Amino acid sequence: MSFPATKLPSKPRWIKACLFASYGFLCTLGLLAWIGGELGVPELLSHWLGHFGLLLIPAAVGYLWLRPRWAALPALVLIGLIIGRMAPLYGPTPTPLPGESLRLITLNVLKHARTYETVRAYLLDTQADIVVLTEVTPAWAAALRPLRAAYPYRYAAPKWGYFGLMILSRYPLRDTTTHYLAAVQVPTLQAVVETPAGPLGLLAVHPPSPPNRQSMRWRNEILAELPRLRRTLPDQTVLAGDLNTTGFGQVFRRLCRETGLRDSRLGWGRQPSWRSHWGIAGIDLDHVLVSPGIGVSGRTVGPPVGSDHRPVVVDLVLP
Repeated sequence: MSFPATKLPSKPRWIKACLFASYGFLCTLGLLAWIGGELGVPELLSHWLGHFGLLLIPAAVGYLWLRPRWAALPALVLIGLIIGRMAPLYGPTPTPLPGESLRLITLNVLKHARTYETVRAYLLDTQADIVVLTEVTPAWAAALRPLRAAYPYRYAAPKWGYFGLMILSRYPLRDTTTHYLAAVQVPTLQAVVETPAGPLGLLAVHPPSPPNRQSMRWRNEILAELPRLRRTLPDQTVLAGDLNTTGFGQVFRRLCRETGLRDSRLGWGRQPSWRSHWGIAGIDLDHVLVSPGIGVSGRTVGPPVGSDHRPVVVDLVLP
């Protein structure tokens, strides 16, 4: 008994089908990243928006070159949307008005790291005026005591775990307060720094990281409380720390809008701070937000100092 021969699809068609399906999946992820959200997968994807843009470029070029050319249209539209979202970071750097220069560093020291000497040497070498540290345990607080000569003023809420905070300052601190926010009771430090240019409000923040929806809710609740705290501080205020969200996330954009603070990266480009050894492939979790009247004359990401985060160094100009 014989059976009719069945003609199998040619290999090139299978390859084309697989490539087209992969391309469609990539476009879907890129669109979800651009739309974003405050919870779930779209929120996590939004932090990798720039990475999706880079991946879409060769896909668009490939379809423009190999045909069908119409297939490149979704990628080209998404690339345009992503460029539009990122463009302010690479726009003209605002020229700060004359004023008092002040350098601020924020760094997640990593709770279980033991690179105490490396961090102390880095802080002394960069000569920051104000330092905001996150993941400060009692062990880290003790290890940083030798910096008292350089930073005679400090305010800290060290904790075993991820949420200890510390402010180091060359200038006097007043009105220091620790706020325990949201149901998870994560500390946020508030202070007023008596700078030569006048009082400067300061919020040191480190909400939970978002590996699941509950942690996302806690992070969002804490960030939603910050506009209220900001209203109790002087006109010139800085918010700094590991916010566990990138500048592309909806919660970050809402935070800037509701606090009236400006992202210090504007004009200085995308500056990934996590993970420390990923370079430009990393994402920007550590932030410094400033009042509109505060100028930014420089912003860089420092070298690895033993943490999974790099330090963020911002040169401010206080009016």
